[in-house]
Amino acid sequence: MARIVVATIAFLTVIGTAAIVVNATRPPDEGVQEALAEERSQRSSTMAEERRRNEGQIEDIRVEVARRLGDVSRSISQMDQGVDARIERAVALNPRLQAAHEAIGRLSQEQRAAERVIERASPAVCVVQGAYGFGRKIDGKWRFLRELAADADTETDEDLPLSLEGKGKIFTVEYTGTGFLAHAKGIVLTNRHIAQPWWKNEAATPIIEADFEPRFVYLRAYFPGRKEPVNFDPAATCLAEKADLATLAFKPEGEPLPQPLTLADTEGLPRGRRIVMLGYPSGLSALLARDNEDESLRLSTSDDFDARVVLDTLAERGLVRPLPAQGHINDLLHDKLLFNAPSQVGGSGAPVLDLDGHVIAVNYGILKAFSGTNFGVPARLAKPLLERALHR
Repeated sequence: MARIVVATIAFLTVIGTAAIVVNATRPPDEGVQEALAEERSQRSSTMAEERRRNEGQIEDIRVEVARRLGDVSRSISQMDQGVDARIERAVALNPRLQAAHEAIGRLSQEQRAAERVIERASPAVCVVQGAYGFGRKIDGKWRFLRELAADADTETDEDLPLSLEGKGKIFTVEYTGTGFLAHAKGIVLTNRHIAQPWWKNEAATPIIEADFEPRFVYLRAYFPGRKEPVNFDPAATCLAEKADLATLAFKPEGEPLPQPLTLADTEGLPRGRRIVMLGYPSGLSALLARDNEDESLRLSTSDDFDARVVLDTLAERGLVRPLPAQGHINDLLHDKLLFNAPSQVGGSGAPVLDLDGHVIAVNYGILKAFSGTNFGVPARLAKPLLERALHR
């Protein structure tokens, strides 16, 4: 009997445990689900309301900040106006301050005017490139002096290691200078020592005195923006008798020419007047400095260096542009204008312009003892020469 009781209790215990397990895994009833859904809905509504309140507060803050910034801006503007008014009153009551204020205004206007002059006049300023040699006519035929080969056995003048015989390289002197278009018919105004480089040239004098005549191998020029050079006709050159002035002539064909520069009346120019000079100081060296460094080194150190090829390359790349220099008139004499503007060899023939863009002088030299002073031929001396060139 006891065994039956124990077995019955064990059976009931197992049945109870199973019932508990079944009850634990059964899903919540519908009431619980509705309660949870309502709680989530209330929470979402609360968060949305809180977000709307926050956004409203942020917008209010934005409006307030903008209003205050506007007040500050108006206050600063009023303060600036007040300061400007006080400065104007102080300047008006103080002659020194008034003079300084006017000077600053003039300098600002002059700088803007100089920038306009540089932009307008630069296209008319060309780099002149030439090479000349020496020789004479033999049996009616011109022969240049030529360099001797290392093994040559040709008789030469003892003072000149050159010969009219043989097939060596022509002895040439290469140079560069500056000029500017003075007339649309193809007239370039420059220095006489650019158009006739052996003129008053101490190095050329002994060769000329040895009864050899100078003659151009080539003479040409490049204008900014043009890829093709203009070739001058040496026979059409006009030289001034006394002044260091000359005109060079070419046929105006091919690419369009820039607007010519006009010559000004230079009578009574005051000392201290601001000027602009446009030229090619240092010649090819300054132009090469604008090119890629490796390419410049290659062009300048090539064994078969040819100045014409170098300038052709620079023109093709659009690197032919005059360098501007600014300064002031130091003095005006009958036959020369003294002014201070940086320049070097190669800048001869550069136009010196006033702030209206008119040429007042043609640069021709530097005072070596005082590098801050240049010399220019007054433009009024160039006018008769230009007229003569136009009526050749």
